[in-house]
Amino acid sequence: MTIIVGRILSSGTIDAINLTHDPYEVLVDVRDNVFRLIFGKQSNGYFHCIPDWHTGCEITSFKDRERNAESITACYWISFIDALAIANVLALLKPFLK
Repeated sequence: MTIIVGRILSSGTIDAINLTHDPYEVLVDVRDNVFRLIFGKQSNGYFHCIPDWHTGCEITSFKDRERNAESITACYWISFIDALAIANVLALLKPFLK
């Protein structure tokens, strides 16, 4: 069951697929791109992956938006603007995680 979180990004939306247990999963629709974001905790901290874009990396705390955006763009072809939107999603969703 897909739950609409109702958080509007500057030009997109977040559709929650799983926010009840780790790993979490959401669809992020921003700037005409859709990112299936899977993220959670691992032994070294946190991770995210975007399987449809063949990407993934470790991230810092969910609140460190700029650092997370830099990590996302360091290895992949995702633009910094889209990476920052993804980092913002991680920060926005942190209070909803169980």
